[in-house]
Amino acid sequence: MRVSIQPDKVRNIALHYPDLNTGWLMTGEGEMLKGEDKPESPRTVTIEAEAWQVIKQQAESLASKDRQMEALLDILKKGNVQETGNAACADAK
Repeated sequence: MRVSIQPDKVRNIALHYPDLNTGWLMTGEGEMLKGEDKPESPRTVTIEAEAWQVIKQQAESLASKDRQMEALLDILKKGNVQETGNAACADAK
């Protein structure tokens, strides 16, 4: 074992120590345990209730402004169609 580890020895070690990274055992490179080199999972961010209320109010205000903009765009589009189109108004006879 001083020069190399036989495959059956590596297999036995891996069976007894399933968290051991056999690549690390063979080469000495990388992390000793499996999964140590994985990126950290996203962390939870804590926001105070007052700050959360401000964020919610801003989001609601933006959503309201988006709805208003859509309504204004619809009005402008309808007005543009009537001005540029050759169609007569249905009520005008």
